[in-house]
Amino acid sequence: MSGKRSFPLLGGRAEGDEMDAIVKQIALKLDNLGIGYFVDSSGKLLVPLPNNFDCLSIGALKNDNSDTILEMVQAGWHTHGDLLNGSEVDEADAIVSFIEDILDGEILLIEEYVPGEQPRKFVEDDLELYLRNLPAGAEYKIYNK
Repeated sequence: MSGKRSFPLLGGRAEGDEMDAIVKQIALKLDNLGIGYFVDSSGKLLVPLPNNFDCLSIGALKNDNSDTILEMVQAGWHTHGDLLNGSEVDEADAIVSFIEDILDGEILLIEEYVPGEQPRKFVEDDLELYLRNLPAGAEYKIYNK
């Protein structure tokens, strides 16, 4: 962690029966790191992203097995906890590491502006690759660097 966080930390609360077990684990880890979040009425964690980019919602979907999903509240972006999980860490640690990387600017929050289109938001770990695929005439803004 490089400490480049750009917003005030909020008080979290890792409690309540409405929270799924893995969401509670994530909340406790965020508490220990001093990373702020809110808990919504459905038990999802809401982590404000830097410079009002969006809010990251973390919750567990229930079906035959538990599926942890991370999604931006306003943008259409999402991923699943198991996709972040490396072989060396558990899913909760992988999700918390992902959040830390966003807050530290290792994973970039980008808003793209293409003339005549609505702005689009991206979560990217490779700026060079992103720029190679940037549409002609488009502009972009990085929210967490």
